[in-house]
Amino acid sequence: MLFHEAVDDYLETCQKLGHKPETPCKGSFNVRVGHDLHMAAALAASRKSVTLNDLTRQALNDYLEQHA
Repeated sequence: MLFHEAVDDYLETCQKLGHKPETPCKGSFNVRVGHDLHMAAALAASRKSVTLNDLTRQALNDYLEQHA
C-alpha cells in the first residue's frame, strides 16, 4: 500500500497548492492532417523505405531539435 499512499499524498499536495497533477504520456497520439498531407507523407515514407510512423517520428524529432 506504500505506492498508493504516495500517489494519494501527491494528489493531495497538488490540490493544496492548486497545481494540476502531472500525468504520463502513453507514447501515441492521433493527428488529423487531411488527405493531401497524409498522401504526401505516405509517399515520402515509401520512397525512403520507412514506415509512416517512423517518418513522422523523425520529422517531429527534427522540429523539436531545431525549436527547443
